[in-house]
Amino acid sequence: MRIDDRLVGLFFSLLGLATILAARRLSSVPGTVYGPDLMPILIGLGMTGFGLKILWAGFATAGNAPWIDLNAWNGRTRGILSALWTVLGVAASIPLLSTLGLPLYGLLFCLPLMILARARLIVAVPSVLGTVLVAQYIFGEMLHVPLPAGLIPLPW
Repeated sequence: MRIDDRLVGLFFSLLGLATILAARRLSSVPGTVYGPDLMPILIGLGMTGFGLKILWAGFATAGNAPWIDLNAWNGRTRGILSALWTVLGVAASIPLLSTLGLPLYGLLFCLPLMILARARLIVAVPSVLGTVLVAQYIFGEMLHVPLPAGLIPLPW
């Protein structure tokens, strides 16, 4: 699949503007010079600027090229399934992560991706389990990010 630079540039420009608008609604912290909106606004400005640069370059070089070309994906069902699984899995994490918890959701999300990538189960299962448990430990214990334990509570 080939996505034209015009579409990519437009997407990132709009995403940058949305980031700026969302950051402006963050409340300020009394007594500070810089509020919590500073970094998101700077990131949004950079995203908008680079998106406009990509958009400009896309219009300069594209000619009559289609904005999306799906011909490169003909016969590549594993790639399509992997991309769809990733997008749908990230979207499904919003309602499911708090119920299932990170360890179980990470296993259910990552293991099919490993299988689609043709990893053997003897390699995929320990890799996914190790990665999910290490991520849960690092974020939960070391960084104090309150990740949901869900149906499988962990000792830490």
